[in-house]
Amino acid sequence: MGQPLDSPSHQLPLGLSSLPAPSRADGVVGRNAAALEALDSALRGHPATQTPVGPRAVYLWGPPGCGKTFWLSAFAREHPEVRRLLRCGQPVSRDSPAHALEAQASDAPLVWLIDDVHLANPDEQACLFTLYNQAMQHNAPIVFAADRPPRHMKSREDLRTRLGQCLVFELAELSEPEMRDALRERALVLGWLSHAEQDSFDRLFDYLLSRLPRNLSLLTELLQIVDRRALSLKRPISLPLVRSLIDETLASQTKP
Repeated sequence: MGQPLDSPSHQLPLGLSSLPAPSRADGVVGRNAAALEALDSALRGHPATQTPVGPRAVYLWGPPGCGKTFWLSAFAREHPEVRRLLRCGQPVSRDSPAHALEAQASDAPLVWLIDDVHLANPDEQACLFTLYNQAMQHNAPIVFAADRPPRHMKSREDLRTRLGQCLVFELAELSEPEMRDALRERALVLGWLSHAEQDSFDRLFDYLLSRLPRNLSLLTELLQIVDRRALSLKRPISLPLVRSLIDETLASQTKP
């Protein structure tokens, strides 16, 4: 199991480097094929130019690390000309629901992908309620993501009712074998392995999976950091190198 969320190592990768831009090609589907197919179907084609081919409203939920933010960001990045990724519970910005209604009025119908719905404050909940109704009126896609199913949302009742009308999917976390396979694929890209079935670094991967949160984006970024460190030190990729990097970062984070 990974470390508890309040352990120092939980924040380790975030202190090392910014995350790479999410890409659908880098995602591991795992047991989430049906959810991602529904998401792809909902977002395929802009409603102003193409007849809808799938559900218009999709709701994804699951615990931290299951891929909600990754997949929404990857889909938004794939079609930036027609998609907007909003984040609830953040300071007011272009990507907050507080500014979404103005954009909707000027560019309607936009395609909305809305993350962290469970963090929405009362004003954001009112915006989300209006955005949902406008999306349905224009037959435009709208996608929500949260850490709990609609019925457990602590929000205004009319919004909770609308969210419950979406096509709802629970995203499953990747299993340990799936995570290890994904790390092998990244190691293959980095040139550590000659083929994806090679198990030369499985001991290192098992160490990461037991020591750090099982967040694939963070773990793959950590492999890239290890690769850069090994090149700079002219040392081979090894478990001692990874341990020293983690210890060094934890030490720097705990300094007063």
